Amino acid sequence: MRRPPRRARRPAAAALEFAIVVPLLLLLFLGLMEFSRSMTVLGIASNASRQGARAGAVTPGNYSAVVTAVNDALQPSGLAGLQTTEVRVNNVVVTNDVDFRLRATPGASIAVTVSIPYDRVSWVPGSRYLAGRTLAEGAVMRKEG
Repeated sequence: MRRPPRRARRPAAAALEFAIVVPLLLLLFLGLMEFSRSMTVLGIASNASRQGARAGAVTPGNYSAVVTAVNDALQPSGLAGLQTTEVRVNNVVVTNDVDFRLRATPGASIAVTVSIPYDRVSWVPGSRYLAGRTLAEGAVMRKEG
């Protein structure tokens, strides 16, 4: 059996395929880049919350040590100052050293939550996927005695 001769592919067809596929690939690439940035920031926030909880759990930990430890952990990545740090002792929010010292008895739970608005850390301008979302991580440790 003889095959019919192949017709040469027209350049216009290749250009049309390129015009259809490239926007889809670009959209996929930007979505992956944005998702990976959010996972990176969550990992950094998780480490910062652990560092803060540890600073409050050791003797003589206090509120100022927690906030300083969180800022120090976020500093190398350039995220320091963008976060909101919430410190809870036995599930009560504390905002100063006096309240922390009164509540943080040996065995008390020290919970630190670090929240970062995604709009402030996105690499993609005009982000739509995570716009308006807050990336938050927390850690809980027991106060040493």
